[in-house]
Amino acid sequence: MSIQELENLRLEQDFTISLPFSISSITEYEGKLVINNKIAIPIEKQSSLFKTGLDISIYNEKKDEIGLLVFTIELGDVNINSLTEGQFIAFLTEANITDTKKSYSFKKNYVVLNFENYEEYKTKYMLYAPIWGDFFHPNSGIATTSHSVNILNINAAELHFPADIFLENSIRAVAQPFAFERYLKSYHLLELLFDFEVINKIKNLDIATHSEKIGELLNDYSNKEIKRLEDILETYCKNLIPIISSLNNVSAFVDLAYDLFYKFGTGKEGNPFNGQESKLKNVLSTGFDEMNLQNLKINFHGSYRKFIIKVACYFIYRTRSSIAHNKIGEYILSMSNENFIVEFAEPLLKEILIQCFKK
Repeated sequence: MSIQELENLRLEQDFTISLPFSISSITEYEGKLVINNKIAIPIEKQSSLFKTGLDISIYNEKKDEIGLLVFTIELGDVNINSLTEGQFIAFLTEANITDTKKSYSFKKNYVVLNFENYEEYKTKYMLYAPIWGDFFHPNSGIATTSHSVNILNINAAELHFPADIFLENSIRAVAQPFAFERYLKSYHLLELLFDFEVINKIKNLDIATHSEKIGELLNDYSNKEIKRLEDILETYCKNLIPIISSLNNVSAFVDLAYDLFYKFGTGKEGNPFNGQESKLKNVLSTGFDEMNLQNLKINFHGSYRKFIIKVACYFIYRTRSSIAHNKIGEYILSMSNENFIVEFAEPLLKEILIQCFKK
């Protein structure tokens, strides 16, 4: 509402409109309304850890209460007479004057501060709210919408999970708000599958007569993760055509992929292009079809199928490492790179998962 609308509401409240709290003062500061010496700042998103039925007090480092975390979206269509004082200040900040005469559905949740603490909050605490408060405000400088794509059709697949934990991880992957977290949760399914494969192999052996074989399996388990991935894909991935098609999607991200897989991947375990890095950019641009790789004189080391499996494993694992390890020595993927995950890395991983769990 405008200051004039609020002033009219304040003057008329005893006569035409029933309000849950009196409006005693109305001013403006830095373009924000200050009502009853309180200022409401919208929240962009909050963590799912909150039960959102009650207002939550916010204290500064001196243990003085400086405001409230006010959950208003979750109220649904609400009569303003049922609002708490903090919710009412948020309502007056967000709503139109005509909304005072009907039920209202909030667009945002809010931090409602004592005005005397506003500058303190803005300069000392606001930027770091994702850490101490599990929420953040709009205009944080970081993109908060997830990259999405137009999908014309979806192919259903009959699959099989060895245990309920696989189903749980698949659901948690879908529930993630961004592609980075979705990718990691989906990747966990491959890690779980390797664990189950090792356990089942050991269960089928007799410790008295197959102790050496058990030792070999345990030794394989301790191998580098990229080798474990290769073993899984070698076992389960029988159809190269959709894998090659998924790999070819990288052509839309040649520069990023070159940095991720070569500049930050030189000498890394499992790199199928070791010694052939000078040809990588051409491959990324033109595709992984066998004839094309032959024309580029790529060394398959005796097997085109095994080479493609190695490439898929390497790309999947390097992407996982760049998401999971934000540190020197890894290519750090930012929100601006989410389209790379959505349009290339995630479809590749999904194709691998479908083949691994095909019934």
